[in-house]
Amino acid sequence: MNPSEFKRILELGLGRAIVFLQTHDSSPYHDAILAACLHDTRYDGQVESRRSQYLFDVIQLTNNLAFFRDPILAALENTTDPESYTTSQLSGLAAHFAQNGDQRARQIIYDQFVTHLGSEEFNEIRRAYDVFLVDDLNGLLFVAERYGEKLLSDNDWQPIPWFDDPEDQADDDERAQWAAVTQAAATNPRIAAFVGYEREYHIRGQSRRRSNKAKQIPYDQFKKVLIDSKTQTRSGFTIRRWALVASDDDITRAATDLVSLDPQTDQDVLIRYLWLFDKRPFPLDPQKLIDLVRSAPGALEHDENDWLLPKYQVVLRAIYALKNISHPAVRDLALQLIDEGHWLRWAVDLLALNWQTDDWTFIANLAAREMDRDTYHGFGLGVMHILDARLLPDAASALLTLYERDPCSECRDHIVHSLQKIDHVPDWMIEECKYDANLYLREWASEKFPFSIS
Repeated sequence: MNPSEFKRILELGLGRAIVFLQTHDSSPYHDAILAACLHDTRYDGQVESRRSQYLFDVIQLTNNLAFFRDPILAALENTTDPESYTTSQLSGLAAHFAQNGDQRARQIIYDQFVTHLGSEEFNEIRRAYDVFLVDDLNGLLFVAERYGEKLLSDNDWQPIPWFDDPEDQADDDERAQWAAVTQAAATNPRIAAFVGYEREYHIRGQSRRRSNKAKQIPYDQFKKVLIDSKTQTRSGFTIRRWALVASDDDITRAATDLVSLDPQTDQDVLIRYLWLFDKRPFPLDPQKLIDLVRSAPGALEHDENDWLLPKYQVVLRAIYALKNISHPAVRDLALQLIDEGHWLRWAVDLLALNWQTDDWTFIANLAAREMDRDTYHGFGLGVMHILDARLLPDAASALLTLYERDPCSECRDHIVHSLQKIDHVPDWMIEECKYDANLYLREWASEKFPFSIS
């Protein structure tokens, strides 16, 4: 395998890199492996599994741990951005070195946790988890005591909780963890503060979930939210929630008001109205929505914060509204947008309810096109939505190409499970999945196919 191809599959997190190294000399790939360790290559760090386990498995196959250990530990120790995804990856790698008896790595893990305690960032819980990875329940008790000490000294501190539900643990490991901290809390006031916070956080969460249940508010009253300039246009949670429980009459009235809005002068209000139809079908002639999509032709433009300009937000929200509509004009629009390319990553969604017999061939040809990472990922998400309604054996060709090229390992998990549903998972793919960077995909492949089939 040439180094550039190895680098590609490694950065995607494909298990193929590990399968290959099991039978080949790793020397030509050491630089690519080290680079992947020192820079997080995931497409979406918010949803994809952390790559530490995957990369440590790769490192072990090189039989040259020293080449990787020193630069990894140095990068973690000297990081200037403790909350970055890369730092979290480095921390996870250090934890694996520590599990193998590396005392320097263990000390760095503990130092990083103590130094940055109180940040309230997501990496804080990751740092705590790495202490647990290194020393199991003793590590957890260390975390619990430090958390409790901080909670007692800072009433405003609200860390991400360790337990999903402290009183209803899902498995034996979680029950053992809860038993350990509650037992220690009986004699340690700092750990008692940690336990109390975990319980209180869960109770508050239950209360929030009860209070967040959508209530049916008349349109005449809710309209004030839609036309209020203070209402955010970038998050439509409140608006969508109202729409899901609104009466048919109120939704029709809202759609009628939307039709009267001008895309040039009423952009912010129009964006809010379009959020109503993100999940709820637009009840009037879709031509108005099609016209809105066509109201801002050409390449997308962003502001200094990389947000789409309002006129393009109107287009995007109109496309999302059209996803819920089955109509020949919507299909025609989808094909035009795909051909033009600017909105390809969203336009594919429009085909789900406007499908024709040979569309999987069309999708397979699109999947083979050259696209930038963002466009390809968006295209892949559109295909995922289509799969929910149109999963057929004809999808296999498109899915195999997406498996090979989609930059997101979470999407890859969906792709593989879709192939399984149509009985088209090749043996080589199953073997690769046992070593994939996506830990859920690993677990699935190992449980479903525990023996080698190569």
